[in-house]
Amino acid sequence: MVGLQRRQVAIVVVEGGPSLNGQLVAAGLVDEWCLSIAPMLLAGESARAAHGPAPAAPIELRLHRLLEEDGYLFATYRSAR
Repeated sequence: MVGLQRRQVAIVVVEGGPSLNGQLVAAGLVDEWCLSIAPMLLAGESARAAHGPAPAAPIELRLHRLLEEDGYLFATYRSAR
């Protein structure tokens, strides 16, 4: 992260799986969370969207934007801190 700060990078968008998401949550590096929900009901084994060690404190999020298109929901949450 220091290299990014040195380059004055203010925003980093990460599109990862549950393990990478879990590492970022545990490190307290998540400021925004985007979630897409499809209008399909499936069943089966699954992990959380962020899988890994728990953060020192929960990251409270607030709904920033909610869009709907053809039954799909696209939500953006932002950190309350």
